[in-house]
Amino acid sequence: MRKLNILILFIALGVLAGCAMVGGGGGGEVVIIPSVLSLHPGGEITITVPWYEGATYQFEVLKDGNVEYTLQGTERVRTFKVRWWPWSVRVTVFIDGVVYGTDLFAPTIENESPIIYLPTLIGEGHDFGTEFEPLASYICHLNFRLDAWGVRRGVLDPDGDDWHIVSVTIQEKENAHETTVVTWPYQEGVWCVGGQNGYARGDPLENAFEFFPTWSGDVDANGTPYLPRSRSGWAYDPLHCAERNLAPSTSPKQKATMTIVVEDQYGAKTRAVFTFWVARKACT
Repeated sequence: MRKLNILILFIALGVLAGCAMVGGGGGGEVVIIPSVLSLHPGGEITITVPWYEGATYQFEVLKDGNVEYTLQGTERVRTFKVRWWPWSVRVTVFIDGVVYGTDLFAPTIENESPIIYLPTLIGEGHDFGTEFEPLASYICHLNFRLDAWGVRRGVLDPDGDDWHIVSVTIQEKENAHETTVVTWPYQEGVWCVGGQNGYARGDPLENAFEFFPTWSGDVDANGTPYLPRSRSGWAYDPLHCAERNLAPSTSPKQKATMTIVVEDQYGAKTRAVFTFWVARKACT
């Protein structure tokens, strides 16, 4: 019995010694206990740190490596809504004038990539199952919709995130050059058609582009591509087959590929390739 009492005494002294290390001395590290290790932006995460008698807890929430806001008080458990990415948190514990810190904690992201379904072609009778006419104007958009048969079209992000077009390239088998893809206005990073200029009128159609199968046109001094047909208000080359067209003047019926890359607001990219047939071209 005496040995047991001595053992209990040593254990008690050890616990007290541990508390003394936390409550005094030169500080140290505090462990963060997160409710989850990964989540999608917009979700919630609860951060818990151990309880220490008389402690004050400071939670610093960081955005892009900088402190966005700070919460301080006696609460050692805080729940946060992750409103941006990357998101991280750091906790400082103050006990009797001694400062204890934690490592920076950043959860990993749960983020599904956008899904690219078949684009929508503007125009009656236009679809990827029909032959495309060389040099004719075609307008595509990638806004998500259900067609008349309930088939999904365009881009759908499973998480509901914003997304944007990164690139669209079109290549015909018989053409050594990529087909020119046009937007209105024709600017880097702009993906819309319509508005005050170009083929369409009214409000711009977002996430859209125009192309002319087999047309690989040169550009003017401003970097704007010459097109095979004039557009109202635009001084493009009106000839169907001009020297500025880098595609062959004649070609057989051929298969073409349209490669689309999109990216959501948190950096998840998706690439999809669609094929279609271009009818025979004979320019004279």
